[in-house]
Amino acid sequence: MIEIDALLAARLCTPMQAWQETTLRRAAVLAPIVEHEGEDALLFLVRASSLRKHAGQIAFPGGAADDRDLDPAMCALRETHEEIGVEQGHVTLLGSLRSLTSSSNYRVHCLVGRIRDPHELRIDAAEVARLLYVPLRELLPAARWTHERGPGAAAAGLPESPHFRIGNDVIWGLTGRFTWEILEALRGVA
Repeated sequence: MIEIDALLAARLCTPMQAWQETTLRRAAVLAPIVEHEGEDALLFLVRASSLRKHAGQIAFPGGAADDRDLDPAMCALRETHEEIGVEQGHVTLLGSLRSLTSSSNYRVHCLVGRIRDPHELRIDAAEVARLLYVPLRELLPAARWTHERGPGAAAAGLPESPHFRIGNDVIWGLTGRFTWEILEALRGVA
């Protein structure tokens, strides 16, 4: 667990101290690593089915920036607190990934961090249907992943993305790309 944190901290970019210039709307997410059932896992949200955009999809905690958010970390940590109740002081940021453009025209920054004491999470039912813990040992084998277009991606001109199936859930799209980049860092490819 500490080894993974040190490895990611060494291989990922330092979190940005300011937003990158862009004409797109800004957003940030936190890719949280937690200890779950005795092993390291990535924590995902299953978005509430009542949401206007991306309903029922798997995502990391996060969302659109507001005026209070001076940088991506502030945005990601605020949204993480709103969605799953994690206090900022319970997150150790390990690094960041390259920012990507979402299908809804946001420039999304992804920070990777360790949540300490994830046992007291409180989900906001208006935004989150449930939590999904996926052990890193299950995510790491590249053979478990496919690269394909998601629903509606071809019509929208979106590229293929990494897809990971776990039970009835599929991690794909921007979340799949961010997850794949974390795994590449862990594999020493990035």
